[in-house]
Amino acid sequence: DVSKLPREGFLIKTFPEGVAIAGNDSSLDREFNKSPLDRAGAQRGTLWGAYDFLERFLGAKFVFPGDAGTVVPKHRTLKVPAMDILERPDYTVRLFTWYQGDWFDHSPEWGNQGVRAKTLNLYRTRHETEYLPCNHGLLALNYSGRFAKTHPEYFSIIDGKRSNLDRHPYLCFNSGIVEEIYQDAKAFLSGKSMADRNALNQYGKPDWDPSACQKGYFNIMPQDGMMPCQCAECKKLAITENWASDQVWQMTCDAAKRMKKEGIRGYLTQMAYGSHAAIPPFDIPDNVLVMVAPFGPWAAARPGGWRRQLDFIQSWKDKVNGKVWLWTYVTKYAGTKILNVPCSTPEAVGRFYTEVQKNIFGSFMESSSDYAAFQFFNWYVFSKKMWDSETDTAKLLSETYSALYGAGAGEMEKFFRHLENIWLTKITGKVVMSSAGPTAVPPTDYELWNEIYTEEEMAALNAMLSAAEKAAEEVRGTLSRESVAA
Repeated sequence: DVSKLPREGFLIKTFPEGVAIAGNDSSLDREFNKSPLDRAGAQRGTLWGAYDFLERFLGAKFVFPGDAGTVVPKHRTLKVPAMDILERPDYTVRLFTWYQGDWFDHSPEWGNQGVRAKTLNLYRTRHETEYLPCNHGLLALNYSGRFAKTHPEYFSIIDGKRSNLDRHPYLCFNSGIVEEIYQDAKAFLSGKSMADRNALNQYGKPDWDPSACQKGYFNIMPQDGMMPCQCAECKKLAITENWASDQVWQMTCDAAKRMKKEGIRGYLTQMAYGSHAAIPPFDIPDNVLVMVAPFGPWAAARPGGWRRQLDFIQSWKDKVNGKVWLWTYVTKYAGTKILNVPCSTPEAVGRFYTEVQKNIFGSFMESSSDYAAFQFFNWYVFSKKMWDSETDTAKLLSETYSALYGAGAGEMEKFFRHLENIWLTKITGKVVMSSAGPTAVPPTDYELWNEIYTEEEMAALNAMLSAAEKAAEEVRGTLSRESVAA
């Protein structure tokens, strides 16, 4: 009977006749070309249990799809101990950027542009099956299309101009838009459609956007890059340092309190991010779930920044008197969008999630890259830590390198550790003081290829690969993995 299992949990149990693997399964799709968002809500407990059995008793490693990242040792016989295992994830939210980076395997079995492989990778790493929306939800409600002409006062004044004619205008939270936001939240959480609000989404349909609206959860987060309104009413508030942040949180908390008063069940989600990252001076109701956006693992080479973000997460956890969830940036964007350079940092990923584990109920790890291979070990460690928060990162990596590279494991571990050190200390770790405070500065192309990845450095890396290749040359099946690394 799996009906009483925790969500995504499963059982592995021996009987005289064999072994039973069972979990809750719902709406299991056979399509691999859908995003995690489109597949949200479908539990795959038995599948998760099958992967666990293969890893636990056969020594399988599913680092990434394809021969280069998958190891299933051969066994002449299979003997398992008597067992009655109940397993479930430690965290609810467990997802990384699934769609970014070229995959080196574009064979027909993986489908167009490796989408099938990407989805299979999420399955094997046991990603979340319940999406918790918190990603600029107010933008998804199409307020521009709904009110730009009829209510221009709903939109911020920026540099003397209303933003209602912009493609993605900012909102004035000292206007009637606050009531519209509340009524949208109330309608969705009460089971009503956008048509009941006489509204259409950005695609001209009366459907709530699933990126912002999931059963029981309504995301009330402003759009990215929000700029505080400069209208006369908002200017009256601009007498404290964090007035714009307080304004967003006041809007959120007022809506949450009103929901309780009117008997509307559900949660509002809000992110501590950008211009609204500061902790407000007033209480936050318990029907508001808070997501926190620190820099994350790539602050490893900045002791001050590392400590500040841990304190930031702890402070928010203390504020809401409960755990928060995270959005972190192990991603090549803005100053870290450096092409053809590996950003593999699995040790930093493991260290970060170990240090925050008591304060969170999960995390999304933004992790785009020009090549997915640069992120494979980051994703693998992240996924293992999200399933079992007590995972020993050093032990996990040592066992993984041994499984993948055999006798060449020691040299390959040195190789990947060297890449991690370069990325963290010489690429993301360079910080200078600016008018905005400590600011990360990426290397120039000249610095990158003449001072960091010099000819001597490249020769040293190649020497590690050659040594690994020589050590493993008699072990069938490992050389191809080293060629991938090369």
